Amino acid sequence: IGDALEFNQSFVRADSEGHRYFSKVMKKTSKRIEPLLEKNAEDILTKYLGKLPKISEQDLREQIKVICKKSGITEVIEYIDYRNGKKNLKMAEKWSLISPHTARKTRVMALYERNVPIPHIASEIGDKIETLLRHYFKENKEIARKAVRESLNIFEIKPPKSQIKE
Repeated sequence: IGDALEFNQSFVRADSEGHRYFSKVMKKTSKRIEPLLEKNAEDILTKYLGKLPKISEQDLREQIKVICKKSGITEVIEYIDYRNGKKNLKMAEKWSLISPHTARKTRVMALYERNVPIPHIASEIGDKIETLLRHYFKENKEIARKAVRESLNIFEIKPPKSQIKE
């Protein structure tokens, strides 16, 4: 969260075609990320004259929950709570479980559903491919297998024609 709270106009760059993007070295991974600057983010930066208001991590977490609750994300869902090394099945309204990391996971899955290659998604969020696969695709085995196949296809290893039987 800390890196996201630091974003301001000084991190915005433009490529040769004029597309704007953020460029920042992430503290946790020491990797540079360069996600495209979407229209709504551009509008927010403009509204605040390029400098976002200061907010603490705790206030951000609370505000996300308030917005989600007001938006009607109130469905009661089951989830697994891991406490003291035990799996506990619990129930809660969905808004109460949403965090800043939920936005990150949503971004990963939205890019994946738009057929953005796994290596590009990993680069966009500043993760290694292995980390991305482990953290974001583990819940759904079918998606995980597809993601692994796609990440392996970047190498496009093919047998020599002499070894292909026709």
